[in-house]
Amino acid sequence: MVVDEQTLLYSRLVLADGQVVEFRPIGPDDVMLERDFIHHLSSQSKHFRFMGNIKECSSTMLYQFTHPDPKQEVAIIGLVKQEHEQEIAVARFAVLPDQKSCEFAIAIADAWQRQGIGRYLLKQLMAIAANRGLTQMRGLVLSDNTGMLTLCKALGFRIFAEPTDHQTMVVIKSLDKALP
Repeated sequence: MVVDEQTLLYSRLVLADGQVVEFRPIGPDDVMLERDFIHHLSSQSKHFRFMGNIKECSSTMLYQFTHPDPKQEVAIIGLVKQEHEQEIAVARFAVLPDQKSCEFAIAIADAWQRQGIGRYLLKQLMAIAANRGLTQMRGLVLSDNTGMLTLCKALGFRIFAEPTDHQTMVVIKSLDKALP
């Protein structure tokens, strides 16, 4: 069953406390939002997302993050409106060279973790990828990122040790049943 992709790209989630998170594709006008989002991530969250220690993103990285190739990439940001619009999450996938699978990445602002946002975004990414005809989603997760590994296991990903890097796990899920 093919779903209208717009309903997957533009959505909202009401959290347990009533806060509304709006989701939409990231775009060129979001450079400052993305920069501020990454800047405010804790060292641990940056380490988990970028698999290394970074303090700030370069202008090249910010350009790449906010200008995804619509044929090969999907990138969705989560926004809340408090005093001003604030990015609190980003999830993305990129189609791999085989054109049948994709690799995902997710980052959630520290204060917003463990509220179901990561689960929601990963399910959205899986649905979009399956809707586009992709058959497999994969990701690289640091072995000490227990939150992401637990989420992936709960969503049916198979988890393997990366043979060349003992600090990294590979998570893989077939997308044939990912559509809602």
